Amino acid sequence: MVFRAVNETIINQFWGTAAASYRVDIEKVEVEVLLDTFTGETTHLLTVRTVMDTSDVSFTVEIISVFPLFPSNFISHQPAYISSVSNVASVSFNKVAVKSIFNTTPAQRRLLASQINVKFTVTVSSLAAASLNAEKSTMANLNAEFAPSGLSTGRLSVSASVASVASKAAQKLATSRAQGLDNALVALNFKTPTKQVIYLDAVITIDGEMHSKNNNTVVLLYLLCIFLIALMILLLLWARKNFGVAKDSNCDKSYDAMKQDT
Repeated sequence: MVFRAVNETIINQFWGTAAASYRVDIEKVEVEVLLDTFTGETTHLLTVRTVMDTSDVSFTVEIISVFPLFPSNFISHQPAYISSVSNVASVSFNKVAVKSIFNTTPAQRRLLASQINVKFTVTVSSLAAASLNAEKSTMANLNAEFAPSGLSTGRLSVSASVASVASKAAQKLATSRAQGLDNALVALNFKTPTKQVIYLDAVITIDGEMHSKNNNTVVLLYLLCIFLIALMILLLLWARKNFGVAKDSNCDKSYDAMKQDT
């Protein structure tokens, strides 16, 4: 829709449709109309402020520590490290997880020594608790828990940070509402339908069946076919060469016999 065709009635329709799709009051919807200078059409910048159930949101504290260990050494003592972090954070054992272990030592030095970055996450139920845990999760406090247990101490790669995570149910609900708004705007002819792109991941094998995990087998079959074709070409060249030599030899013998007859 061209910019000059967007009047107050259309904006109000857009406003009301967004509020209805997200099931919020119209005051929670902000609409900004922008001109697309490249196409000459109109862009609607939409902001919807929704209230999410607090039970659908969890907060995590991310702690990245550096240890002078091999990954295998850390893994063998991983439960003890998790227990120490849970003590510092004042949460239960199952609220702490090791998200990643990354070896930062150059490959040429890994036989002599190793250094790893370990990412811990602590899950709590409120932003206030997450902020408090981030403040408590200093390396001094963590090392004070590691050392008495005979664990290697470390240092923080970066300061502990806080993040929020929406549950799968909340993410599914948000996706559903966005899809509902999209369908409503298409019905009002405010936007064109989104084109669907279908990706097919399948390989047809020699038996005619479709299998998604037979890529290696198909590659080997192609290589075998190429080898057989190359072998046939070499045999043809060899046969042609030998046939030509035999033919020239017969011609020479026939010529000598003719001279003797005369």
